[in-house]
Amino acid sequence: MSINIEYIEGLPIIEIENFISIDQCDCLLNNRINQFESAISHYPDYYRNNDRLVEDNDDLSQELFGVLNEFNENYFNDFVGLNNRLRFCRYQKDQLFSKHQDGVHYPNDNHESKYTFLLYLNAPESFSSGNTEFFISKYDEKPCKTIIPQKGKLVIFDHKIWHKGAKITLGNKYILRSDIFVNRQMEFKHHKGYIWSLLSSDKNHFFSCGRDTTIKLWDNELRLINSIKIHTKSVLKIARLNSDEFVSCSRDFTLKKWNYSVLF
Repeated sequence: MSINIEYIEGLPIIEIENFISIDQCDCLLNNRINQFESAISHYPDYYRNNDRLVEDNDDLSQELFGVLNEFNENYFNDFVGLNNRLRFCRYQKDQLFSKHQDGVHYPNDNHESKYTFLLYLNAPESFSSGNTEFFISKYDEKPCKTIIPQKGKLVIFDHKIWHKGAKITLGNKYILRSDIFVNRQMEFKHHKGYIWSLLSSDKNHFFSCGRDTTIKLWDNELRLINSIKIHTKSVLKIARLNSDEFVSCSRDFTLKKWNYSVLF
């Protein structure tokens, strides 16, 4: 196994050849290859149209993290665990994942994900194109780095790096995707994860909503007044119905109507 580390704008991309064996790759795929479901129901197909199998697997995530811990690399010292929510992905002909950054996941108050764990599960002889491309910014058309998938190869990179999975032109590409946790770098953040929308409630207060499923009320000095959870997934937007009533929409496919008083 060999390790190569490069940096894009100070953010690392780590490549580990032969992280697991060819036989181990086959074992991971054999029992799952007929279980993939389309992932396009939550995304427009121009952005992402691959197939996924999501599996919460403590044993496998711990096993893979154990392999990573076998490397005596100082850079890995801040790694504390691997997300047990494993995403097996299949990219068939004409499927892709457009340019994006990966989101931060907060399993608890002490840890957060910082690095993407991307493991290639089949050989490039099984498909055409499908390279992983990295970009300095969202607006760049030309990648600054391209990785050709190799069976058993692991790529670890900072969530902040813009990247894409290029369109498959022939065959099927299989990967395993997870996240590497580190100790939280900040004790306080206004939300855990992306903040999707803000709405003024009156001249002294405003609402925020985000990926952590919460709706929060703040004063103009950014002091938290209160917080509610009425959705099970990301809250995307809040709209005012009248002086006292509001409605929110979420990735849980629901609209919720609520009264201003619940936050006071």
